[in-house]
Amino acid sequence: MRLSLCTLGLIDRPLEECIHLAADIGYQGIEPLAREPHLSPATPPQRVRAIAGLIREAGLAVPDLAAGVGGFSQLDPAGVQRQLDDLQRLLDIAVALSCPLVRILAGGPEPAQATATHWERAAEGLQRAAAIAASYGVRLGLELHYGYLHRDVAGVSRLLDSIGQANVGVIYDPANLYVARAEYGPAAVLRLGREILHVHVKDSVRVDAAGPGVMGPPPYLYRPRPLGQGGVDYPPIVAALREIGYDGFLSDESHQPGVEGAEVARQEYAALRALISQKEQKR
Repeated sequence: MRLSLCTLGLIDRPLEECIHLAADIGYQGIEPLAREPHLSPATPPQRVRAIAGLIREAGLAVPDLAAGVGGFSQLDPAGVQRQLDDLQRLLDIAVALSCPLVRILAGGPEPAQATATHWERAAEGLQRAAAIAASYGVRLGLELHYGYLHRDVAGVSRLLDSIGQANVGVIYDPANLYVARAEYGPAAVLRLGREILHVHVKDSVRVDAAGPGVMGPPPYLYRPRPLGQGGVDYPPIVAALREIGYDGFLSDESHQPGVEGAEVARQEYAALRALISQKEQKR
């Protein structure tokens, strides 16, 4: 497994600086946030080409474009088309960056509140998105995240079954599952298996009330923590990923309020290196 740096925690820095930082620390990849001031559907092609050149010069891969496009389940036809238009522009960027995966969102609400119409609209939109992405040779990844139909393994599996597209899979984020109080560990990895296309890594502690440093919408309140100092038990997760033959990236997505982003990126890299160097542990 290789290590990449998501620029979410460095959104206040120019993307060019993030690229140099990731390479200097030792990351093998960078996962750009598809939001200004980094990259977005509105980013001019000449800037995309310049960024692609910098990434190549730094010797980094781009395993995923961290986009927020989609939300089909709660949109009218015009809204769906706008999202698909944005996706097409993001796919142009992905190809320029030699990036094989773009994150996409099906929309909400969570499964317990969803109607048949939500599931149907999500499936239809994702099928259209998958067809566009396939024409570019790019995959789409549904990130496990509270607030969406794909909040947990059951939800994302239902979506994948309903759309039946080989180029759509899962971005596995155990910390999001932990915050949602869903199954997040080895059992989730084994159930998803080859559907896992990319992995986000961060740590946190669930809390019951808002306060300094607390993030997330109620009831999903949490306090970000350095990797290995929160509630997510990562060694068995890494062992399970090895068991299913996952050989992609672990992408650091940590963002810790009050701690400078470059410092977080360095400390998380050291923790990730220690994590993947450990021998496979029994679950």
